[in-house]
This record gives sequence, C-alpha cells and structure tokens, in this order.
Amino acid sequence: MRFAVGEYAFLFLLVPFLALVYWSARRRTVARLRKLADPRLGDWLARHVSDRKAILKAAFVFAAVVFIVAALMQPQVGGRSTLVKREGIDLMFALDVSKSMEAKDIRPSRLKRAQLELQALIEELHGDRVGVISFAGVSFLQCPMTTDYAAAKMFLKAVSSDEMPVQGTAIGPALTLAHKLLTEGETPSGSRMVVLLTDGEDHGEELDKAVAALSEARIPVFVVGIGSMSGEPIPEYDKGGAMLGYHKAKDGQTVMSRLDESRLKRISEKTGGRYVNLQAGGSLTELHDFVKKLQKQEFESSLYTQYDEKFAWLLWPAFVFLLFASFVDERRGSRWLGVRS
Repeated sequence: MRFAVGEYAFLFLLVPFLALVYWSARRRTVARLRKLADPRLGDWLARHVSDRKAILKAAFVFAAVVFIVAALMQPQVGGRSTLVKREGIDLMFALDVSKSMEAKDIRPSRLKRAQLELQALIEELHGDRVGVISFAGVSFLQCPMTTDYAAAKMFLKAVSSDEMPVQGTAIGPALTLAHKLLTEGETPSGSRMVVLLTDGEDHGEELDKAVAALSEARIPVFVVGIGSMSGEPIPEYDKGGAMLGYHKAKDGQTVMSRLDESRLKRISEKTGGRYVNLQAGGSLTELHDFVKKLQKQEFESSLYTQYDEKFAWLLWPAFVFLLFASFVDERRGSRWLGVRS
C-alpha cells in the first residue's frame, strides 16, 4: 500500500491535540459548575452523567478523525504500468508582422485575422509541437517548439508590428530561421512543416535559397496569403492607438499594399506544400487536413502507473465510529455496547 498524499500525515497530530483540548475543556466546565452552580446541581450531575460514557463518546469521535485523515492521504494498492506515447509533428508558424499587415482589406486587419486563425488552428491540434517566428525586415523566434498550446497562443497574441526594429517583409530570412530550427533536432523528414502567413511583399534576396533548403529537407511550406491583389492603404497610428492617416511614399502618394500571390504560390509548389487565400474564402481547415496526412513522429514516451484508490475503505469505519458516537447516552444507568455506569 502507498499513500498518494503522504504530506497529510501531520494531521494525525490533531488527535492528541483534540483529546487534550477536550479533556481540559471538560475539567474547566466541571470546576466552573462546582464553583458557581448550586450544590444541588453538582449532586444531580454526579448522579446522572457518566464520565466513562463521555470519554467513550469522545474516543469514537477521535477514532473517526484518524480514519478520515488516513482517507485524505489517498491510500492506493496494486499498480498497473502503462507505456504512454506522445506522437505528432513539428509545426513552425512564420507570421508576417510588417506594417503592411495592418491593412484592413481583411477584417479586423490582416495581422489580427492571421492571429485569430492560428489560435483557432492550435485549438484543433493534439500532441503536435508548435513554434512561432515573427518577421518583418528581420526575424525573431517568439516561441520555441512546445506542446504547451496556451503558451503558444499567448506569444501569438502578443506579437505586434510596432515591436519590429526593422520594417519591410523579408520572407527569406524567416524561412531560413524556420529551416534551421526544424532541422537542428532529431525530427524525421515528413514530420515537419512551416506555416507561412504573409501578404507576400518580399523585398529580400534570400528567398530562393531558403525555399531550396526547405525543399531539400522535405519540409513543406503551407502558405496562407492574407490581403487583396487590388491593394489596400496601410494605416498609421500614434502611440495611443488613434489613426493618423495612411502611409505615404516619398513622393507623397499613398502606398497601396497588394498581395503577391504568384510569389507565394511558387513557395508552396517548390516545397510540396499548399497555398490558400484567406480573402478568397480559404481557411486553415485545409491546413488541418494537410497536417493529418503527414507522418506522425514519437516525441516522448513515459511510463504511467495506475493504482487502485482505497480511501473508501477508511471512510466507512469513520462513518461507523461517528454513528456509534451519536448513539452513546452519557446518562448513568443506561446500557450501550455493554457499558453501564
């Protein structure tokens, strides 16, 4: 037998403590009655109240406390060991947080919609590991690979275009970082993928090399295009969140941010992934179906031992002792369980 909550053993100290409190209180009560009450009352109590039965009643209560404490410690017997395996894939989310993602051709904005879609996708995952990269002109690892989905969603919710030190949309470095993080472990090919969410306006030169490296490593890129090909102005805000106007070029013309769909489709095709356009009615449901087709890998195995709980065995005696205590008649001359006084 073992106890799952052995730290409750200190509660057994309650028994002698309660016994001491009970005995002291009883002695003080008797002394007070003898001092203050009519002598005839003391004589009546002596004739009609049995000390032996009062002590027996208290003993039943203390015995019940012992069994209740033992039950709180959760006694367990037996033990059946089961090997539990956790399987899944590695998903690295690369989220564009450049200023162009503040455009509102998709409500509430391109960035907010991407965050909401990813959070909803994470809710549907079971056992897969996820990581988060945010990028604009530079890339940062926001959340390393984890199965703690609450933490991943927290990091996703926290990303903002205001926190990026270099603006622009450099997809290449983001994919290079994703490739590095996915290949530095022991995850087998076919169990890894990148999910890229962007409007596709890449202004860097590293993209082709990153795509080739991902293709060689057999890491598909599922690309989610966010925005419209007709274009949308990029709003600008002050520190308080109030809109100041739209981003303008050096010549004073309002800059229109357009979805570069052809570039994004090439990324997905060359890596064996898939492309969806959120504005055109696409959704991450397709991504969920794509994930199901990938080969699951075993992340970890743990030996889980299940015991039979036996606390009820101790609660029944506690109940019986309390029941006995309720039936003890402290009056002299009565008989109960062979005790007479």
